[in-house]
Amino acid sequence: MSPWFGLALIAALSTAITDTILKGALSKLEPGEMALVRFLAPLPLLLPSIFLQDIPRLDFRFWLTLTSLVPLEILAMLLYMKALRMSEMSLSIPMLAFTPSFIVVTGWLILGETVSTRGFWGIMSTVFGAYLLHLTPGKSGPFEPFRALLNHKGSRYMLAVSLIYSVTSCLGKRAILYSSPLFFAPFYFSFLGIIVPLFFSLYWNENALNRLGAKFVNGGIRMWGAVISIGILQSIMVYSHMLSISLSNAAYMIAVKRTSLLFSILFGAIFFKEGPLLPRGIGGIFMLLGVYLVATSK
Repeated sequence: MSPWFGLALIAALSTAITDTILKGALSKLEPGEMALVRFLAPLPLLLPSIFLQDIPRLDFRFWLTLTSLVPLEILAMLLYMKALRMSEMSLSIPMLAFTPSFIVVTGWLILGETVSTRGFWGIMSTVFGAYLLHLTPGKSGPFEPFRALLNHKGSRYMLAVSLIYSVTSCLGKRAILYSSPLFFAPFYFSFLGIIVPLFFSLYWNENALNRLGAKFVNGGIRMWGAVISIGILQSIMVYSHMLSISLSNAAYMIAVKRTSLLFSILFGAIFFKEGPLLPRGIGGIFMLLGVYLVATSK
């Protein structure tokens, strides 16, 4: 097994567990507050590691790419947390399977990476998987799942996240090429962990900040345990993601990382009693097949 493949699987599992903890322990927070936790929690583990290595020379291209990434990351995370908070994991998270299909276009535009027409069948398989995912037993009509997808806000939000991630994945790889994977991984997410709180402090008024502080003061061991776990898991995800994508084609790496959708469907059924499990599980498999076809096209 190639090193990048194992690293991508680690990133997938870390992501799915993080989402499960966020939904189970922190879903009473507002989407912006949940996003703040996700950005801030890994900061104590990531920031010190920046100074334990040689810092590469960073030119104008790096800073321009970084400036392009940050607003997209904030927007994507707000939509992500909103979808996670308001909908079932097994319906919203699998929409991220569309990211490799979008990367067929964004990877070509940003990185010059191309895939063959085999990717078309991968896209079709992903769309069919999304169809099955929203198939509800007892409801008639071949177009009912598409209506359900259009009417399901959580799925729509996550589909938008998938599109944004297809851009940020390619921009992130370009930033790695302008620096180094071991530097960029902790630097970028530490940078977000500093910038995002500043952004929200400008957006929120004093009362909102006081309410957020009170939630954490009164949250007890359960909330703080969740925050610490998210910090550890996100740090693992960051390093495994950046190392993996630096060793492989961006579409290939994101394809393997999207196995997190199957973990999310399974965790949703186990911890939150989400269902029906059968059509969602089969839909997830078709979406994963689509991811594979896109990733292995040449």
